[in-house]
Amino acid sequence: MPVPGYIDATRISPRLYVGSRPRTGVLLHDAGFHALVLCALPSEYDQIYGASGQPLYARFAGLYVIGCPLDDSAKYRPDPSSIQRARDVAREVAIAVLRGKRVLLTCMEGRNRSAFVAALALHELSGRSGPDCEAKVRAERGAQLGPDKPVLFNTYFRAILATVEQKVPDHPRHRVVSPGAPQSSESSDSNGSAS
Repeated sequence: MPVPGYIDATRISPRLYVGSRPRTGVLLHDAGFHALVLCALPSEYDQIYGASGQPLYARFAGLYVIGCPLDDSAKYRPDPSSIQRARDVAREVAIAVLRGKRVLLTCMEGRNRSAFVAALALHELSGRSGPDCEAKVRAERGAQLGPDKPVLFNTYFRAILATVEQKVPDHPRHRVVSPGAPQSSESSDSNGSAS
C-alpha cells in the first residue's frame, strides 16, 4: 500500500519508515501503519498538538504507540539511559517489522532522532554496521527531503552509530539493499515470498 502524499513518511526498508511530526486521528492507521514511534520530547508534542489532558498515545487511533523521547539540541549529549531506550525501541521496532507490521518512526522533522532510531532498527534487522545503516537512512530520507535538509547530522548520534559493528542477524527474513539500489516490494522478504 503506497503512503498517501499528505503523510510525511520515507521508506527505509520494507515496512520501516521515517517521518516528521505525525498526523493525529486515524490517518496513519488508514494509511496502513500499525505502529508509531514518537522520538521527540513530550513538551514538543504539547506545543504542536496542545495540552489536552489526553495521553499522547491516545491521539493516534488504531496504532500501537511507542515513546522514545530524545533531545537533539546541539548542546545536549544523550545520557546512557536515553541511548539504551533507543536501542530497546529499535529492537522492538525490528520485531514488529519482522512480524509484518508497518512502523513509522517520527520526531519533529524526521531528520535526526527518528532517523537515529531507524538506523539502529535497521541494524537489528539486517546486521549491517552502524555506519552502513546511517548511510542507508541518510540516502533514503535525504533523497525525499532534498540537499538543503541534512539527515543524521547530530554528531552524538553519529558517534554512537559509528560504534555499532556488523553482526549476523538473528533471522533470515529481512534483506536491505545498498543505498541507491532498487528495493524489493514491501510485501516480500529476501526470498521473494509473501510476508
